[in-house]
Amino acid sequence: MANTIVLSEPTATALMAVWTGLQLEKGVSSTNLASFAIVVQIPYVAGQTTYTYIDNVGAVTDWYRVVRYGPSGLGTYSPPWPVTPPITTTGDGARRSLKNCRRMLGRKLGSLQVATTTADGASDGTTLISRGLANQIDANRYKGWWIMPTDGVSAGQVRIAAENALNPATGQLVVSPAMTSQIVSGTQFELHKLLPPDESSGPVLGLRQALNMALAECWALDRVPLATTGAVSYDISSLGDWLDPDAIHELYGPSISGMPDIPFGSFVTRADANVTNLDVIGLATGYTVNLELTRPGDTFMKTAGVWTDNQMGFTVDSDECLFQPAFITEVALFYCYEALANATTGPAAARYLSLAQDKRRNANIMKLRGLPHPPERAHTGWSIGDDWVAYIR
Repeated sequence: MANTIVLSEPTATALMAVWTGLQLEKGVSSTNLASFAIVVQIPYVAGQTTYTYIDNVGAVTDWYRVVRYGPSGLGTYSPPWPVTPPITTTGDGARRSLKNCRRMLGRKLGSLQVATTTADGASDGTTLISRGLANQIDANRYKGWWIMPTDGVSAGQVRIAAENALNPATGQLVVSPAMTSQIVSGTQFELHKLLPPDESSGPVLGLRQALNMALAECWALDRVPLATTGAVSYDISSLGDWLDPDAIHELYGPSISGMPDIPFGSFVTRADANVTNLDVIGLATGYTVNLELTRPGDTFMKTAGVWTDNQMGFTVDSDECLFQPAFITEVALFYCYEALANATTGPAAARYLSLAQDKRRNANIMKLRGLPHPPERAHTGWSIGDDWVAYIR
């Protein structure tokens, strides 16, 4: 195949006083960018700002770079670029998954880079190699960043890039400590600059924990079935340790075929030490009623494809929540900026604190507008009259 390379030099006429033209080079290997060979030298033409070259022996795996040449030698090389950019292999996961939410949060922070290895790293797990990291500029480009593979044997392991960890020519990155296994070609990984993906790799707040705190302060509307026994008081503590008496908004009576659920009579929910009780009159044995309540978003999660009660938020990348990523990440940003304010000093700390305050105000408005606020029954006690069904708490 042929590769067409278009080079732009807006100030070519002025540059002609020092430089003769542009030298195009191609990597001698698609996996090792340490060596490049000259393809062509293109002289400048007065008034011409665009220069096109067709590489008739090109391939989709080729990488190129360009440098100015002149009587005194060569200028500064451009970063190498690929004909076909490295493709991530596994994507961002399901829409509401931890993986997708974490990446959206990282991108909003301006703290995330996702890449895929293009060659096998060292067999002892100390390096990974990706052409996407090659930049020909700075060996400390990723110093202090957290690195986490998201697939393969080492998925979920978090490491840190040390000083001079990057080989700018080859895209090889040294990680410390070593991964538990070799990082082979085709492995997708994340690089995080400001906050780690998980606080276990600290010392600051992890993105997973920020998302879980955001889930805990957001709520979802739920109806939970309750089997009746003819009693006047029911211990409903088994619904979850998150349950609060004030979370119960409505009690719907037994379903009638062909009819929608309708509110039942007067009821009271109350706390008795560690027990939450529902007091109600008139429920015979053998029926099912529904309690309508609001529950924290971290208590109802999809794990291994099944919606599960009482899990404490995100645990693994495939876990899913009830909320749209754009919503929950906006709430989580407050915790991220607050953590960054506490981890820095001076102007940086002041800037992050200001951002945290802005995000808290924004999150509160979003919660007011976007989360359910079911009507509350106004409490009237146990007085029963002709209209007792309409009595409200």
